[in-house]
Amino acid sequence: YVKTQSHMIALTPDGFPTSKERTRDCPYLVNVAGEMYLMCGDKLCRYGPWYTENCKRLPDGVIHSVAPADGRVYVLTADRDAYAVYEVPL
Repeated sequence: YVKTQSHMIALTPDGFPTSKERTRDCPYLVNVAGEMYLMCGDKLCRYGPWYTENCKRLPDGVIHSVAPADGRVYVLTADRDAYAVYEVPL
């Protein structure tokens, strides 16, 4: 998969596009243990063909970064002058 600012594009192993889907407010794509997730607004959603499913609500605050590690997803948020890192259960 390739994530552009407004679309998700699925590629073949040779690098040719096979499908393109508009993702609007989903700026981040995260690969967690072989599963693809999109960060959409205040939710982290497992990506499936032409839809998102199994969404988890993200913590309050402005999301600055999303990172996978060891089959988990960590989110860096900021609220006023404080930063926090949360683990999002999948």
